[in-house]
Amino acid sequence: MSLRSGAAALLLFLTAVAASAPIAATEESPLTGIELPRIGFPAFVAPGGGIGIRLVGEVSVVAARIENEFGEYELSLEGATLTDGRTEVEAVLPPEAPPGLYDLVVELEGGEVRREPNSVAVLEDLDPPFTVFWISDTHYDNRPGQLHQAAQFVRDIWLINFLRPDFVIHTGDVCNNPHEVIFQGVRRLMPSFDVPVILIPGNHDHSIKGVPFVRYLAPSNLSLDIGPDVHVVSVDTGPGSLEGRLSVDQVEWLDRDLSASNATVKIVLFHHPPWNLEATPGANSDTVIQLMAERGVTAALSGHMHENYVYTEPILMVTNPNSYGDVEKAVEKAIPGYRIFTIEPDGGLRWLGGVEKPIPLNWFEVEHYQVNDGSAGGFSAKVVNRSPWPINGTLVARISGSGSVQAEGGTLLEVRESRLGYSVAYVTVTVPPGQEKVVKVWAAEDSSPPTVEFHAEPKVGGTVVIRVNLTVRDDVLGVSEVSLWVSTDGQSWREVELLRLDEDTFLATTQVPREVGQARFRVEALDLSGKSTTLEEVVSWGALTGPTVETGEEEVQLPLWVLGVAILAAATAVAAFKLRR
Repeated sequence: MSLRSGAAALLLFLTAVAASAPIAATEESPLTGIELPRIGFPAFVAPGGGIGIRLVGEVSVVAARIENEFGEYELSLEGATLTDGRTEVEAVLPPEAPPGLYDLVVELEGGEVRREPNSVAVLEDLDPPFTVFWISDTHYDNRPGQLHQAAQFVRDIWLINFLRPDFVIHTGDVCNNPHEVIFQGVRRLMPSFDVPVILIPGNHDHSIKGVPFVRYLAPSNLSLDIGPDVHVVSVDTGPGSLEGRLSVDQVEWLDRDLSASNATVKIVLFHHPPWNLEATPGANSDTVIQLMAERGVTAALSGHMHENYVYTEPILMVTNPNSYGDVEKAVEKAIPGYRIFTIEPDGGLRWLGGVEKPIPLNWFEVEHYQVNDGSAGGFSAKVVNRSPWPINGTLVARISGSGSVQAEGGTLLEVRESRLGYSVAYVTVTVPPGQEKVVKVWAAEDSSPPTVEFHAEPKVGGTVVIRVNLTVRDDVLGVSEVSLWVSTDGQSWREVELLRLDEDTFLATTQVPREVGQARFRVEALDLSGKSTTLEEVVSWGALTGPTVETGEEEVQLPLWVLGVAILAAATAVAAFKLRR
C-alpha cells in the first residue's frame, strides 16, 4: 500500500539495513525466504538509491523489483555474495521510482519467486524532522476469548494510517502468545499498514517450539540508519517473564554497533527495560546503561512492564504501557496508551503532550465502517478526538467504479488511479478537541441495503453456549450499526453484546438453557445511507446427555466429571501463565 507525502513529508532514508554484523538470535528461516528487508524491519531508500537484499540459501537471483498498488519498478542487480547458506545481493532502484511503501519481489533461477510485503519504503527527503508513532505490548490474539485484543490491533492500524507518521516503532509483545495461528493473524494484518513499521520481539513473542517472530515478522539484534542522522538498534531481551536477559555477546555487539555510528540521534529498542535486566556478569543493567551513556545514546525505549516509567539520567529511558487494556479501569501509572514524538533537525526529541505521560489509548479513535480494499463503491469512517488538542490526519479510501469521487466530512485532496483497477482518494480531516466526525467518500450512489451472513456454533453442556459470527456488508459506504437479539420463546428478546472485529465482521457469544432445544436470533443492520436489513435465524441442537467430541469415526460422550477435571487443569495452566506479563 502507498505512502503519501503530506504536511509531514516522507523523510526516512536507510543507507544500510545492518550497521554491523548482527548477533544471530536464531536459525529460524523467514516465511518468504527473504531475511532482509522484512515486513517488520523494512529498508528505506531514496529514488536511485541502493538496498541490500539477504536471502535464505545459496541461490542465483535472476531479477528483483518493487511493487505496490500504483506501479512496479525493476531493480538493477550489482553483485551477489554466497556465504553460510545465504545469498546477499546489492540492488539499485531506478531514479523514477516514486515515494511509496512497496513489496520486494525476487525471482530466482528455476522459476521460484519470493515476495516480502511492505518491506521497501521509497522516500524523497533524507533529513529530520521525523514523526514517530511508538507503541508497545499490543498482545494481539485471535483466539476465542481474546478477540478484543485482535480488534484493538486493527484499530491501531486504522489510527496510525490516519495520522501518517514517518514510521512506527513497536517495542515487543506484538503477540499475546507464541502460537502459530496468532503470528499468522498478525502477518495477515501487517500489509494493511500504510507506513513502515519496525518491530522487535518481546517475551510473549518467544516460543520453545521455534521462533515464529523471526519466521513471520522480523529479525532482531540488528540496527538501521534513518538518513545520516538517526541510528536505531533492535535488541532482543529474551523470553523472561519478569526480567530481561542479554548475553555478553549481545552487549559486545551493541558496543561495536553504537561505536561505529556517527549519527546525531541513537535510539536503542528493548522489550524489557534496560534497568530491569538479569544480573548476568558483563551484561547486567549497570553495564548496559553505562555503555549506552558512553556511546551517546539519545533514548532507550522499552515496554513489558505495562506501566509508564521515565528516567532522564544518565540517559533518557522511557517505558510505554500496554496498548490494549481498558483505560477507564486502569490506575494512573498503567493507563494503556502510546507515544508520538518528533526527531528534530537539531537531534532533540519533542514529545506530543510531553515525555512524562503516554497518550491514553482512547483519546484518538478511528473506526472504519467499510472495507478499504477497492472492492466497494465508497468508504466511510468515524474519527473521534477526546484529547485537549485538535487532531489532523488523512483518510486513504480505495474505491471501485469509474464515477466521480465525492467526499463529505473532510477535504478531498487528490484521487489517484491504481494499477489494480480502483481509485485511491486522499481526504484530510480535522477534528477539534472533544468532537467527532463521520467522513464519507463515494463514487456511486448507495441504492441497496446491507447484506447479512449468519453463522452460529452451539456447544452443548449444562447450558448451551452459542458463538455467532456475522459478516455484514454494504455496497458503498459501509455499515454503521449492527445489533443482535436472541429469544428462546419467540416473544421475549434479549440483546447480545457484539464485538466488531473489523469493518464487516461481528462476533458474539451467548448462553441459553439446554432444554429449550433451539434459539431464535434476530440481526438488525443499518448502513451509512440509512438503509436497514433485518434477518432472523434459528439455531437448534439435539437432546444430548453431555458434551461431544468428534473423533473422525464416531461421537464420544464425555462424562461431566472428566470435563470438570479438564477445566480445573486448564484453569491451573492459565493461572501459571498469568504470572508472565
